Amino acid sequence: MGEGQWTAVAAAVEHPAMASAAKGFGEAWMNTREPITMNREKIDPENVAREGELKEMWDRTGFDGLIMSGHPVDEESYSHIVIYRKMSKGAFTERQTQMAHIVLSEVKWLHAQGWPEDRGATIPKLTPRQRSVLTMLTGGHSRKEMASALEISENTISGYVKDVYRHFDVHSQTDLVRKFSGMT
Repeated sequence: MGEGQWTAVAAAVEHPAMASAAKGFGEAWMNTREPITMNREKIDPENVAREGELKEMWDRTGFDGLIMSGHPVDEESYSHIVIYRKMSKGAFTERQTQMAHIVLSEVKWLHAQGWPEDRGATIPKLTPRQRSVLTMLTGGHSRKEMASALEISENTISGYVKDVYRHFDVHSQTDLVRKFSGMT
């Protein structure tokens, strides 16, 4: 996924209407607390993500089909993995969704990788922009790359980077990556 595409996905995911669009997954997850995998059609049967401003935002991503998979990591934490499909490829079938569920359910280590020591408890306290910067920092992006992808100045990015470092009590991008990979 290119940086512009990643930025478009992050913006769509942060849109307030996504709570309604993802309601099907959230309800199913809360009812089972077991590994669960659903395609877009099951997650959003009312097509909330295909209306108005949210539709325009998802159209900018170039993705239409998706599979979301949730897995408990421990009593208090869970892992979500989302697989996106280009618009030109169409929706994921029920069979493809079931195959993804089987694979993602059996690869237990995948869901435990990259958790910070606090199991992510502090992440929701960040603003949406700070979360975007955090994701890009842990992905190894430079400030210049982040500024370009988020369409803001490098100076503004520097402010967000400082906020993220302060929040996680680190002094460098390397320290942040170590903290999230459990190497500290």
